[in-house]
Amino acid sequence: MWVIHRAGRLRRLYGMLCLCFLALCVWTFQLARRDSAVPIGFLKDQAGRVAYFEADSTDPLYCYNQLTRLLPSEACEAILQGVPVYSTSQLSQLEKELGGEVSQDN
Repeated sequence: MWVIHRAGRLRRLYGMLCLCFLALCVWTFQLARRDSAVPIGFLKDQAGRVAYFEADSTDPLYCYNQLTRLLPSEACEAILQGVPVYSTSQLSQLEKELGGEVSQDN
Protein backbone atom coordinates (compact mmCIF):
# COMPACT_ATOMS: atom_id res chain seq x y z
CA MET A 1 0.00 0.00 0.00
CA TRP A 2 2.70 2.44 0.98
CA VAL A 3 4.58 1.87 -2.32
CA ILE A 4 1.43 2.54 -4.39
CA HIS A 5 0.70 5.72 -2.44
CA ARG A 6 4.31 6.91 -2.90
CA ALA A 7 4.20 6.18 -6.67
CA GLY A 8 1.02 8.26 -6.96
CA ARG A 9 2.71 11.18 -5.24
CA LEU A 10 5.71 10.92 -7.53
CA ARG A 11 3.42 10.86 -10.55
CA ARG A 12 1.65 14.01 -9.35
CA LEU A 13 5.00 15.69 -8.68
CA TYR A 14 6.20 14.74 -12.16
CA GLY A 15 2.97 16.12 -13.65
CA MET A 16 3.37 19.39 -11.76
CA LEU A 17 6.96 19.71 -12.98
CA CYS A 18 5.82 19.12 -16.57
CA LEU A 19 3.12 21.79 -16.20
CA CYS A 20 5.66 24.25 -14.77
CA PHE A 21 8.03 23.56 -17.66
CA LEU A 22 5.21 24.04 -20.17
CA ALA A 23 4.20 27.32 -18.52
CA LEU A 24 7.82 28.52 -18.63
CA CYS A 25 8.04 27.67 -22.35
CA VAL A 26 4.81 29.52 -23.14
CA TRP A 27 5.88 32.53 -21.08
CA THR A 28 9.28 32.66 -22.84
CA PHE A 29 7.62 32.39 -26.26
CA GLN A 30 5.19 35.20 -25.44
CA LEU A 31 8.03 37.41 -24.18
CA ALA A 32 10.04 36.84 -27.36
CA ARG A 33 6.99 37.55 -29.49
CA ARG A 34 6.20 40.75 -27.62
CA ASP A 35 9.79 42.00 -28.05
CA SER A 36 9.65 41.37 -31.80
CA ALA A 37 6.54 43.53 -32.10
CA VAL A 38 8.69 46.66 -31.87
CA PRO A 39 9.26 48.09 -35.36
CA ILE A 40 12.85 48.55 -36.55
CA GLY A 41 11.80 51.45 -38.76
CA PHE A 42 9.09 53.15 -40.77
CA LEU A 43 8.34 53.97 -44.39
CA LYS A 44 7.10 57.56 -44.47
CA ASP A 45 6.75 60.51 -46.80
CA GLN A 46 9.78 62.82 -47.04
CA ALA A 47 9.39 65.82 -49.34
CA GLY A 48 6.99 63.95 -51.61
CA ARG A 49 9.02 60.75 -51.81
CA VAL A 50 8.87 57.48 -49.93
CA ALA A 51 11.67 57.31 -47.35
CA TYR A 52 12.88 54.77 -44.78
CA PHE A 53 13.35 56.05 -41.24
CA GLU A 54 14.93 54.05 -38.44
CA ALA A 55 12.61 53.70 -35.45
CA ASP A 56 14.43 56.23 -33.28
CA SER A 57 15.36 58.71 -36.01
CA THR A 58 13.76 61.88 -37.38
CA ASP A 59 15.99 61.95 -40.47
CA PRO A 60 15.51 59.40 -43.25
CA LEU A 61 18.15 56.71 -43.64
CA TYR A 62 17.46 56.69 -47.39
CA CYS A 63 14.85 57.89 -49.87
CA TYR A 64 13.30 55.98 -52.75
CA ASN A 65 12.73 57.37 -56.24
CA GLN A 66 9.02 56.56 -55.83
CA LEU A 67 6.85 59.66 -55.52
CA THR A 68 4.27 59.28 -52.77
CA ARG A 69 1.46 60.92 -54.74
CA LEU A 70 1.83 58.41 -57.59
CA LEU A 71 1.10 55.43 -55.32
CA PRO A 72 -2.43 53.98 -55.19
CA SER A 73 -4.61 55.98 -52.78
CA GLU A 74 -4.55 53.35 -49.98
CA ALA A 75 -0.77 53.00 -50.18
CA CYS A 76 -0.34 56.77 -50.33
CA GLU A 77 -2.44 57.22 -47.17
CA ALA A 78 -0.49 54.48 -45.38
CA ILE A 79 2.88 56.06 -46.30
CA LEU A 80 1.66 59.47 -45.14
CA GLN A 81 0.74 57.94 -41.76
CA GLY A 82 3.89 55.81 -41.60
CA VAL A 83 4.16 52.09 -42.33
CA PRO A 84 5.92 50.18 -39.52
CA VAL A 85 8.68 47.78 -40.62
CA TYR A 86 9.32 44.86 -38.25
CA SER A 87 12.10 42.98 -40.06
CA THR A 88 14.63 43.31 -42.83
CA SER A 89 12.75 40.68 -44.85
CA GLN A 90 9.58 42.79 -44.62
CA LEU A 91 11.58 45.85 -45.70
CA SER A 92 12.95 43.92 -48.70
CA GLN A 93 9.42 42.90 -49.68
CA LEU A 94 8.20 46.51 -49.43
CA GLU A 95 11.20 47.69 -51.47
CA LYS A 96 10.30 45.21 -54.23
CA GLU A 97 6.74 46.51 -54.25
CA LEU A 98 8.03 50.09 -54.55
CA GLY A 99 10.56 49.28 -57.24
CA GLY A 100 13.52 49.23 -54.86
CA GLU A 101 15.43 52.14 -56.37
CA VAL A 102 17.09 54.39 -53.81
CA SER A 103 17.80 58.00 -54.81
CA GLN A 104 21.34 59.32 -54.48
CA ASP A 105 20.31 62.67 -53.00
CA ASN A 106 19.17 61.44 -49.57
